[in-house]
Amino acid sequence: MNVLFSFNVAAKNGIFRFHTKCKETSLTYLCFADDLLLFCHGLLDSILGVVSILEKFYEFSGLRLNALKSELFVCGVPVSLLDQIQSAIGFKIGQLPVRYLRVSLVTRKLTSKDCSALLVKIKNRIDHWSSRKLSFGGRLQLVKSVLSSIFGYWSRQIILPKGVVNDIEKLCMRFFWKSSDTTARGARVSWSQICSLKSEGGLGLRRLVDWSKACCLMLVKNILAGEGSLWIAWIKDYCFKSLDYWNVDRKPHFSWILNKLIKLREEARRLFISVSIWPQIKGGWIWDRICDRRDKVGWHRLIWFPSHIPKFSIIAWMVILDRLPTKDRLARFGIVTVNVCGLCGDNQESRNHLFLECSFARVIWKAILHACGLQLQLLTCWDNAMHWMISNLKGEDFMELVGAHEKALSTIDAAETGTVAEQSIGEGPEGDDATESVYGKFQNGKEKWGL
Repeated sequence: MNVLFSFNVAAKNGIFRFHTKCKETSLTYLCFADDLLLFCHGLLDSILGVVSILEKFYEFSGLRLNALKSELFVCGVPVSLLDQIQSAIGFKIGQLPVRYLRVSLVTRKLTSKDCSALLVKIKNRIDHWSSRKLSFGGRLQLVKSVLSSIFGYWSRQIILPKGVVNDIEKLCMRFFWKSSDTTARGARVSWSQICSLKSEGGLGLRRLVDWSKACCLMLVKNILAGEGSLWIAWIKDYCFKSLDYWNVDRKPHFSWILNKLIKLREEARRLFISVSIWPQIKGGWIWDRICDRRDKVGWHRLIWFPSHIPKFSIIAWMVILDRLPTKDRLARFGIVTVNVCGLCGDNQESRNHLFLECSFARVIWKAILHACGLQLQLLTCWDNAMHWMISNLKGEDFMELVGAHEKALSTIDAAETGTVAEQSIGEGPEGDDATESVYGKFQNGKEKWGL
């Protein structure tokens, strides 16, 4: 580090000249992990001055720069001079734009090709996970904690094109519904609803378009706060000069990212006009104020509570939204022809019938209500049942009651899934075995819970 700092001292002492766009900020190097970028004027004596400092580093540490692994990037240098420089230092001549971590460092708008590394990384993760039989809960967690984090890291550094953001969101949607990078046709719930708060009937994911915009506004916030970033110091010296963010105009020689941030000025004014303590402003604070809101739902605490089981909660969420593949819905899509309930065999299988009207469901509800010490005439109207649960399933016994509720939903859904499998198998000995399997699961559940 002492040797790196000596580059600034050497430039000030005239051993080599600053790059024409680096003198005001005294910028001579950038160090990322084990990668080092050096900046100087494009003259032979300046480059030889930089090499002399590197020789000092060799004398101190015994580590010599590997010319075969180093590249020289130049602009506006005559070919004859470039040949002299290359002969003197032995570096390879690199081609602009410079790529770091496979991302092009350019002042123009990034293209889909520039962001291909990000898409490849996400697709590789999905391909790796697709071989594992993950539940909806597992996939939701991976989208939220891994894929969104990868996107968030990139969007905090650069402004991604809308096309790339939409492609990444499409990959997340496909993985959640299909567990692979295949079309999500037939998704049970719209992605816009999934990307809403749980209190609004969603799954708590963030829309990537909104998060990308929040990251842009975070860059604006850093400019306004002047939080010690080298990038902020550079744009103030070479772009804003005597002006501030609120008064500077967009100019052709500004980078595309900077012009994009200036274009957000009016929205930033509404957002930050009353802010006085900048360290309290985080990405989540901005996202919370720019994303679209939906109406609150009263049932979200029935399925989302501390220590909930994600797999069961998502099944219950689909039940409440009436998005389970019950036979009445499958018949409308032309997937099945017989829509009779596979548990009781009496009526059409629908969400309301399967969870309230079916004789099997009545047995389960009666036993669970009795175990919870509740006396209630069984309801056959879904809206009335939801209203009763929202009004009564709270207090000290809330966790116990909701746990029983989810067991009922998951058990009935398991039996219903078995009947759909039976339908696909068809008649005959195999179909009879499937039917026995369905009733066997139900009987085992009754014995387990003492029904």
